[in-house]
Amino acid sequence: MINPEFDTKRELDAYRYISNLFSSNKKISDILSKLPDIISLVFEGNECCCCSVTFENQSYTSINFKTTQDKLVKYLSVNNKTLGLVEVYFTDKYILNKPNPTLIQEDSVISLLTNTIALGIYSHVSGSEDIQFNKHKAPPKNNSKIALEKLIYENTERLKELKGLNLTSAILLENKPIEETLKMVCSILPASWQYPEHTAARITYEKTVFTTPNFKETTWVQRQYFKAPGNKNGLIEIFYLKQFPDIYEGPFLKEERELLINLANMLAGPIVKNIFYDLFRKNKERLKELSGINQTADIIAKRMSVEDTLNEIISILPKSWQYPKYTVIRIIFNNIIYTGKSFQETSWSQKENFITLNNKKGTVEVYYLKEFPTEYEGPFLKEERNLLINITKLICGYLNDIIGREIYRSKSLPDSPPGINPEEYRKSLILNKGPFSYSSINKLLINIFIWI
Repeated sequence: MINPEFDTKRELDAYRYISNLFSSNKKISDILSKLPDIISLVFEGNECCCCSVTFENQSYTSINFKTTQDKLVKYLSVNNKTLGLVEVYFTDKYILNKPNPTLIQEDSVISLLTNTIALGIYSHVSGSEDIQFNKHKAPPKNNSKIALEKLIYENTERLKELKGLNLTSAILLENKPIEETLKMVCSILPASWQYPEHTAARITYEKTVFTTPNFKETTWVQRQYFKAPGNKNGLIEIFYLKQFPDIYEGPFLKEERELLINLANMLAGPIVKNIFYDLFRKNKERLKELSGINQTADIIAKRMSVEDTLNEIISILPKSWQYPKYTVIRIIFNNIIYTGKSFQETSWSQKENFITLNNKKGTVEVYYLKEFPTEYEGPFLKEERNLLINITKLICGYLNDIIGREIYRSKSLPDSPPGINPEEYRKSLILNKGPFSYSSINKLLINIFIWI
């Protein structure tokens, strides 16, 4: 899981510290020697990661440097010229404490830091005249400190925006419920704007609203709408919590408007996917439920003994629930218990009672063997309750049919053939629907009993 609580303060402090180092009059070797420990501190110090910065075949390493299996490598490049590389190695302690072992978020952070270092080296070694600046606000020539600070600032802003897109993409790839996804995306948005400490975000989807902990509505706001099928509307809002100088759209950059548009488009896509997936899932569940009803009816039509019939129904029913692998069934009738081999009673259950026409009580019970997300009735869908009711009616109707036949035949059974046990012959007639036919009146009565 992407961690939205990642400490952006340490990250921003590192940018500023690196920028100040390169703006100083220190030798390049002295500056580079400090960088590995600065980068390590962003990721909680050298107990969690080690870092190496290489420039002109000279490597500078953090305290207690050692290589590990989990690493990220970034090249120091400016204007298609490779100056060196940054290597960051993460310890097992860091990886094991992460909710997810991927390094997507760390990759974005290291990209930002590496870009800042590359610009600093290039400016320090080559001089400001070789660096291309914004044409509208070109800094004075021979002022390397101003030039470097401006260039680092502009590139840092672009990379912060890229980081926002990367993190949003990573969150969406987790395929979590749309509400949880939007909540996580909302929490990481402020870090991609110019003034993260003074930025709040709000995402509205239908009637659900998600906000950052520091949320407050102000007059300094950017808004971007997005739409999903079924006329479902969404809105992303970014608020500055204090006044800043006007730039392009009030205090917001042109690039921040473009970022907001891209984020809205990214959210709209997964919401569409989520809606169609939900529809597909519901249709799939309905087909499973229909199959359960049809199979139960087919088993009843075989006219097997009650024991065989109920045991076979128990064996096929789990496939009609959401989690067949973790579903078990129990049927109790006339104080006799029928279960499958792997049956286990748990706290996650559905039960439906029935009474036959001769006042014999029974119940059909469905159990999940492990915990699942809450739906309608605990972890069970509303449709699964309806399915259980219908299955129970079929079973009760089947038992009433058997009982009705016994009631009818007990009054007018033909004599058993010579040499045949009368009781066995009687039972065979009850189970054999071939020679038996209801009168219209008795058939009507039995049908009434079946569906009581």
